[in-house]
Amino acid sequence: SEVADGVKKLVDNGIAVVIGTQMEHGVANLQAYEAGYKVHEAGAISGLDMTTEAALTKLMWCLAQTEDIAEVRDMMTSNLVGELSVD
Repeated sequence: SEVADGVKKLVDNGIAVVIGTQMEHGVANLQAYEAGYKVHEAGAISGLDMTTEAALTKLMWCLAQTEDIAEVRDMMTSNLVGELSVD
């Protein structure tokens, strides 16, 4: 898909891409549906069940700590201060 291709280009250029959910409750499970699976395979990071505001703030903090996308992915998917209800 065009979105997955765009995500892949960004990730290949060292840019972290976080995908969230528009659902009021629930987790952004990137492997549960076709479009999500494609962006997951392209290297997107799941925002899990963080609010948009929490995900943006956390991503800014993570990027201030490291430029390594693998480390950013680990931090984004770890519950650091109660921003995630899932582990």
